[in-house]
Amino acid sequence: MSQAAEMDQLDKLLVALDHAIAEVSEQAALTHAAITHHSFSAYYDYRDSISQYDALVVTIAHRKLSVPATAQERISRYLLGRERRLLTIVIRATFDFFYALSAIPSLPIGIRELFAREINSLEVTKTRLMAPVHEGHLPAELEQDLELAQEILAEIMQKAPSLLNFDDGNKKRQPHALH
Repeated sequence: MSQAAEMDQLDKLLVALDHAIAEVSEQAALTHAAITHHSFSAYYDYRDSISQYDALVVTIAHRKLSVPATAQERISRYLLGRERRLLTIVIRATFDFFYALSAIPSLPIGIRELFAREINSLEVTKTRLMAPVHEGHLPAELEQDLELAQEILAEIMQKAPSLLNFDDGNKKRQPHALH
């Protein structure tokens, strides 16, 4: 593929990345609204929209290697700007989700499992937020919002009921002999 064609494809991917960020923002708003009405199904669409964004970033990062250095630099700056936008959306949305969840007195069974992956996701987000390339380029309150979201999630995980587990972890299973 010619460099011009490759640049055209990259430009289309960058437009798609902007659409993906808009989708994350939209799904975050829908998820927050759903949580305030004790519905949690929108959360999966929100997580999927973040996965779509991440997939596009990986694709763009790989494809940019086949264009001139000046274009690579421009694309890298663009990706960095979009990552900052995504971090802002995700951290604020996460804080809003967990704050809304904390106000629900009786959480449904399975909510612990639904949000268990957020523990790891918040750590990854924190690592990304603390990267030196973001220093001074993101809203100052994001770090505090992220820390509060982690604290709220810990409280939610403690009070949330878990799915039933019929396995007694203290007993070793003995194979049944056929007689």
